[in-house]
Amino acid sequence: MKCRLNNVVKDIKTNEYLVTFTTLDVTALEDVNAEKDLDVIIKEYRQKRSLDSNAYCWVLCTKLANKLQSTKEEIYEEMLRRTGFIDKDKIIAIPEDNSIDDYDGHWLYILSEDGWSTYVKIRGSSTYDTKEMSIFLDNIIDECAAQGVEVLPPEEIERMNNLWESK
Repeated sequence: MKCRLNNVVKDIKTNEYLVTFTTLDVTALEDVNAEKDLDVIIKEYRQKRSLDSNAYCWVLCTKLANKLQSTKEEIYEEMLRRTGFIDKDKIIAIPEDNSIDDYDGHWLYILSEDGWSTYVKIRGSSTYDTKEMSIFLDNIIDECAAQGVEVLPPEEIERMNNLWESK
């Protein structure tokens, strides 16, 4: 639920805090039982990415794959590696004669040393927020331009990248 912290007041008798928020939408609270304790997680609000952007990403990966005689999945993996939103906590070293394809997820090769290859995990686009997806899509569009693959006009791409604003 998107909200803004309004006030925090401490009750000096009970040592408890009263925390209030303001919001335009309370549908997330419809099934909440006021008589029970709740777990509340508070984190900074981030806009969701546009599903149109994701769909267009796959259209462009398919066009690039056709142009480069590859697969859309291979193009997607390459673009993930180029964009480089990594999961710093997920680094693995495997014997050089093993294949990274045996491991779930998307991986970026870092180096080989003493018979071991080191990789860092790359986040898939399904985890991207609006800004990250926009960067990812821009990188795919740049590759399309370099390969002579037709893309939508810039104003249409801008509309897709900002679609979340109208939701």
